[in-house]
Amino acid sequence: MTKQVVVGRFGRVHGVRGDIHVISFTEPTHNILDYHPWLIEKNGEWQPIAISSTKLHDQAIVAHIKGCDDRDLAKHYTNADIAVPIEALPKLQEKEYYWSELIGLTLVNQEGLDLGAVIEIMETGSNDVLIVKGATEHLVPYRKDVILKVDLDTKIITVDWDPLD
Repeated sequence: MTKQVVVGRFGRVHGVRGDIHVISFTEPTHNILDYHPWLIEKNGEWQPIAISSTKLHDQAIVAHIKGCDDRDLAKHYTNADIAVPIEALPKLQEKEYYWSELIGLTLVNQEGLDLGAVIEIMETGSNDVLIVKGATEHLVPYRKDVILKVDLDTKIITVDWDPLD
């Protein structure tokens, strides 16, 4: 099975005809509409979901799921993650990564000290910050002078960073 990347989430229902808000994790927000197919997780497996229409409503995205023609049916999809196959996303430049590729990787410093696993990434404006959970929690800036190497095969990020600083 191909790898999936979560690009959004279904939010609250909209109206009485089964429309539902889409919370996009893409930049810019409307880019989520360019990626297909949309998948949702059912019984532990990602399955395609048919979207019959989408529209922009007051700067929000509203979708209609095929066959979901009333408010009560649409409520079942609230808070469901929306994913797409990674192949549906644009190819990145060398040394660029999607956040979902970094989550779960182990962070080690130059001395080989295991700092823990990346559990989340926070956007701060100036640079992203890796939230790393090991024996303690660390906030590690995602900058060129800190991140030395990202190895997706070994699932290790090597950093020039001292946890005591």
